[in-house]
Amino acid sequence: MYARNIGFIEASRLAFQNYFNFQGRAQRAEYWWFQLLIVIVSIVASIFDVLTMGVAEDGLGFFGLIWSLVTIIPSLSIGWRRMHDVGKSGWWNFLSAAPLAWMIAATIAISTAPDANKAVIGTAIAIGLVSLIVSVIYVLILLIRDSDPYDNRFGPSVKYHHADDFV
Repeated sequence: MYARNIGFIEASRLAFQNYFNFQGRAQRAEYWWFQLLIVIVSIVASIFDVLTMGVAEDGLGFFGLIWSLVTIIPSLSIGWRRMHDVGKSGWWNFLSAAPLAWMIAATIAISTAPDANKAVIGTAIAIGLVSLIVSVIYVLILLIRDSDPYDNRFGPSVKYHHADDFV
């Protein structure tokens, strides 16, 4: 068995080539190189926004907005395929949404609750915060984990090739 390693350029190309592809697998390097591309271009876009239009009051200028719109779908699809690569459903990317929704609901409730209930709602917010932190850490661990070396229910490994693949 040997590992196929990809670099920054190939990972970026694959991310855009698989723009709407939520099937199959994406190895760790493909995912993280694409995240680096997003950060680099976001910084450059922010600089262009400041130089051409001044500081954006809402924090996102024209070029940053365009870049965000261009990369939202491939970011979702590569994250989805990355989860497949470690044997998980793509829905695991949204694990943090439940505690976040819990905290938002509790925050809204605390602003309208009588004083007697604020301690209970504050505890609910604390539970939500701990759940959010734990879920973010777990998803990050999944994203950092190495590829499953063998075929899984989402397809063959894109990183590891076996001798019998070439017979």
